[in-house]
Amino acid sequence: MTLTMIQDQSFLITQGEISKLLGCCPATISKWSKDGVNGFPPPLRIGPNQSTATKMWRRSDISSWLEGLQGVRNVPFVGSTPKKKRK
Repeated sequence: MTLTMIQDQSFLITQGEISKLLGCCPATISKWSKDGVNGFPPPLRIGPNQSTATKMWRRSDISSWLEGLQGVRNVPFVGSTPKKKRK
């Protein structure tokens, strides 16, 4: 990856953009990334300090991940809200 590619962030997508695309909350994206759910790609960390760096993903990685989910069973729910349990 070159410095020019990093500066041109049009090929990158944020956690918020992914969550809007998939219809889930940003915390879900963090969990999927951390746990590697169905091969969810790890983020790139942009910034001088890796612990506080901005997490971003390559659009191509997310596209490939979505394409790979076609026909997979037990995909984490996407675009729906789980039903709340009654007390």
